Amino acid sequence: MADRLEIPKDIIEAVKNLDLDSLVAEMEIQPRKIYVRKPMPKKCRLGFGARVRRLRRKMHVTQMELGKIMAVSYQHISKWESAHTYPHNVYIRKIEELESQYGIVRQD
Repeated sequence: MADRLEIPKDIIEAVKNLDLDSLVAEMEIQPRKIYVRKPMPKKCRLGFGARVRRLRRKMHVTQMELGKIMAVSYQHISKWESAHTYPHNVYIRKIEELESQYGIVRQD
């Protein structure tokens, strides 16, 4: 059995006498800041989701499979297709590369 650590009695008394409510009030705890990705600009919103969906259907893959190919989750693919979010430039380039591989012509 391991030796027990002896806590001095004055420390035990100090801990017993702590007023936790006043300590919490003094700390002034701030709410956590939530970061939300900005939505896609309105002028770009039309068409990009359709491009991703058209590419995915041409490749005959599911959102999950396309997500694995692009190294993102299937939720990202779903949000791109439904125009809830817009991907980073890296993923836009990957989509353009896949479109060129599969012979899909951009229809802007």
